[in-house]
Amino acid sequence: MERSRADRILADWDRISRQARRPGLPPRRAVTTALPASTITGAALIVMVVVAAGLWFGLPPGAGQPGALVSASPVEPAPSPVEASASPVDTWGPLAVIPPQDGADTLAAEAKGWTVAEEAARDRAAGIVGAIAEQVAQERPDVFVGSALSEQPGGAPTLYVKGPADKFVRDLVDASDIEIILAENQPFSLDELDARQMRLSDALVALGFRNFATGANIVGGGQITVAVTIEPGLPSRPEEILSALPADLRSSVELTIKDTPVVIDTTSFGGTLRITDTCVFLESRGEVTLLFWPADRTTWSAESRAISFANLDGNVATVGDGDHVVLGGGGAGEAGSGISGEEWVRRTDWVAPPDLSCPLDPRWGVGALEAVP
Repeated sequence: MERSRADRILADWDRISRQARRPGLPPRRAVTTALPASTITGAALIVMVVVAAGLWFGLPPGAGQPGALVSASPVEPAPSPVEASASPVDTWGPLAVIPPQDGADTLAAEAKGWTVAEEAARDRAAGIVGAIAEQVAQERPDVFVGSALSEQPGGAPTLYVKGPADKFVRDLVDASDIEIILAENQPFSLDELDARQMRLSDALVALGFRNFATGANIVGGGQITVAVTIEPGLPSRPEEILSALPADLRSSVELTIKDTPVVIDTTSFGGTLRITDTCVFLESRGEVTLLFWPADRTTWSAESRAISFANLDGNVATVGDGDHVVLGGGGAGEAGSGISGEEWVRRTDWVAPPDLSCPLDPRWGVGALEAVP
């Protein structure tokens, strides 16, 4: 099946869920561009730039991250999914299965171990702080840095600004329907962070590197993280690379050296499906992620050891062990949610719980599925 169809399914799910992101990756927002210029818009926790063979890749604008303004246009109802399996729990085989889900908030809450009300409150906070962030970005671009959601249930979102906040910014925050933490006196605006990140990227390209990823953390005081794939004939020690970078950037760079490619596909969460006697998980770039499935859209075939999943567009995807897949849905891990895999299993309402011997961290609730060549 053509990849474009898989991309469309994931885009449909993202529009509905506004929460589909890979576990363990911090929220980020960027626009696709080409060397050497770049434009970063909106509010974000991480500004990520990935380089491979001289090309830049980024998340599609408005990908449901904090600070993104989401269209309020109604979504057409999907055709009725296939009938849920009425088999006893033990006929689910190795699948981890949760009860039918009412919406994206439920799926995201299940992944984090939160209540649906807590996830809905976080989603509401994202819309409110995102709208304020957009206003600040438009009216005060010289001080705007970004916004971030709390990783704790009920926690207040944060708006970051360079230097002291003026009356315009304070009035927006004070007029909000929810509590917003105002983090003043940040060292750089978002535009300045972008410029510093671009200078770092240009310096790495000038050194001959073609496979690296950089990220500017707005909550890290202007710290720029960079992962570089070592190539023959180029500097291979961190101190060698750092010494060749612009002097005013060196103290702000956190450098990681890798032997394998660091470029990632930021438009979807995909990998190789693995089905064992006890677990179903995804292998992707050396990492494994437990998958859990909604009962009303999932069917397990013990005879063929295959999973059939009803997508929201009515298409039923059937996959087996070793198939390459792309997924929509929502996920979390202990690093982001503060909840261990075992505690998450204990808190979650299950139709068929995962075996505790399975990799429980991170985990991903499947909301869309497509096999790819």
